[in-house]
Amino acid sequence: FCPITAVRLWIEKTKLKEGALFRGITKGNHILHNRMSVNVVYNLIKECAVKLQLQLEDFSPHSLRAGFVTS
Repeated sequence: FCPITAVRLWIEKTKLKEGALFRGITKGNHILHNRMSVNVVYNLIKECAVKLQLQLEDFSPHSLRAGFVTS
């Protein structure tokens, strides 16, 4: 669950050398060259919040940035 290890592993497995770190992935698991859109991030956050039975209105992509800055 270490974010640094996860990012290093992502870079190693995807062989990323430049460009966006967090990219879109197709349903066939192909990594795209474009960065993930805000809508994709928002949908992932909503999906995780629902699974954790959290209040959706308490979370957004901005929550990630604001939480990071706060901590």
